[in-house]
Amino acid sequence: MRSRKIGITVLALAAMFGVLAVAASADAAPVTKSLSEFAIFSGGNLSIGGHNLVNGDVGSNGNVDGQGNTQLNGSVYAGGNFTPGSTVHVGSNGVTAGPDLDSGTRFISIGAVYPALSVEVVVNGSVSFGGDANPVNADHVYGNVYTKNVTLSQNAGIEKVAGLGGNLEYTGSFSRNGGAHVDGLVNGVSWGPAITGSNPAAPAALGSTKTFAAVTLPTPTSFSAGVTALSDPSGTVAPGHWAALTTTLNHTVNLTSGDYYFSSINTGGGLTLNIDLTSGLPINLYVVGNATFGQDTLLQVKGAGTGGVFVPLSQASDLATLINWETHGKFILGGGNTTSWTTIFGGTVYSTYFGTGDGLTIGQRVDWYGALYAVDSANLADHSRFTYVSVPEPASLTLLVLGGLGLAGKMFRRRTR
Repeated sequence: MRSRKIGITVLALAAMFGVLAVAASADAAPVTKSLSEFAIFSGGNLSIGGHNLVNGDVGSNGNVDGQGNTQLNGSVYAGGNFTPGSTVHVGSNGVTAGPDLDSGTRFISIGAVYPALSVEVVVNGSVSFGGDANPVNADHVYGNVYTKNVTLSQNAGIEKVAGLGGNLEYTGSFSRNGGAHVDGLVNGVSWGPAITGSNPAAPAALGSTKTFAAVTLPTPTSFSAGVTALSDPSGTVAPGHWAALTTTLNHTVNLTSGDYYFSSINTGGGLTLNIDLTSGLPINLYVVGNATFGQDTLLQVKGAGTGGVFVPLSQASDLATLINWETHGKFILGGGNTTSWTTIFGGTVYSTYFGTGDGLTIGQRVDWYGALYAVDSANLADHSRFTYVSVPEPASLTLLVLGGLGLAGKMFRRRTR
């Protein structure tokens, strides 16, 4: 499985910086990220349900909210606020077990120790790390945090990885509870890991710190659908312009490399979507309206490394780089069951919907490979696994990811609700 390496490894940190003592900078430049660097990104607000495993960077031009018991193996960037919930780990020190994802037999990594990964949390507004009387159940960030206002609840920590990092910079207010600790520096000053007893007073706020520059989202592609509807199609549906694609329960749809245009997609539960990628060329799926997939949807691929047969995308995740979705409406994927991965899906999704409700909704217990992007808000339910799979280098949304989208689109302002 080829997945993009997120964050900065300990060895790279040592080679580049020697140490990670964070110093204040009067002219700190905003962090600039391209959309293709994220596993999950929303132009509005991003909501991440509890008991999720995310392998990749996440971010939003607005707020990033969570519900706890989640492992984020990547950095977090927010133009608004970041509220992860309780028992969340961002990054890993390679020693401490991550949260119990409570996901039945589907995860072999319950309570796992993840490879050492030093990350950064860059938040333009406020960040609030959840706490607990039991340190195991408090939030932990392995790396550095940059924000305006910060709250460290009981036993929450900003921690070093192999002796590096664990620093905090803030420009506004600092609130903390007993046992909260910062292993590195606070605004360039040693604050001390007060594991027990009262915490020493935090250093004064800085005049400036690292901030996150809003991501400019691509301009939606202009496209239209056809006039022939597809209801429970048989055989392989050829690329081209179609009207609505609809299926009943437990149907199989076969597609191949090429460009598809639909007025909408609405599938019943138990869909098997077979995509033939043996040509090595991408499939680009454009939907004028909503793309709605029912429960227990299985995306299978055939191509390089599959032995000439269709296999679940989880077994050939590299092929997710060849699957591209763009919707002018909402993208909605139903969830799976509690004991096995019955919803396996992926590719690069770009929902350009902007209006009432979430432009991107992913149900519970989903195994996802690829990337998820939304102009509007995005909502990820609980108990799922999201694995970022990189686009071929050089990363170009214009040519490789979003089927010809321009990168000169206007920046969407941060939305708060």
